[in-house]
Amino acid sequence: MKNYQRKPPTKILLFALLEAAILFGLACGKQVETARKTQSRTNEATAVSALQNIFRAQTQYSVMHSGDYGTFDQLVAEGSLDRRYAGSSPVLEGYVFTIRVVPQSGGGDPSFSINADPKEVEGAPSGVRHLYLDSSSNVIRTNPTQAAKASDPPLQ
Repeated sequence: MKNYQRKPPTKILLFALLEAAILFGLACGKQVETARKTQSRTNEATAVSALQNIFRAQTQYSVMHSGDYGTFDQLVAEGSLDRRYAGSSPVLEGYVFTIRVVPQSGGGDPSFSINADPKEVEGAPSGVRHLYLDSSSNVIRTNPTQAAKASDPPLQ
């Protein structure tokens, strides 16, 4: 009598392994996406805090400089902001900060405005929304798709 040994169904086994690998890959992808979203929200919260610090620094600078506002380098030199803010467009926690200062001139009021925009990292934005703040109020404005401006809705 011949002894027949049954071979395992290799096609079914390979299909099961492939399916498990795909499901594992999808689960990992979801975890990466969740981690990226969490990091983006954290970066935005840090950018909001930075904008509030810059507003306070500008208020102090204005009092000490006859109503004028300062650039990032001037605020750093004055000791109102730390060295991370040096330069024309500092990057903090995934956000690029840009400041525009209008000095007093011929009867015009001095002003400043600041944009904080998410930096692209590995093809994805490092923040959730674009942020804006100016000298007229300490209300931060947001825009989900482009650089925010004074007419955009306030941060909620």
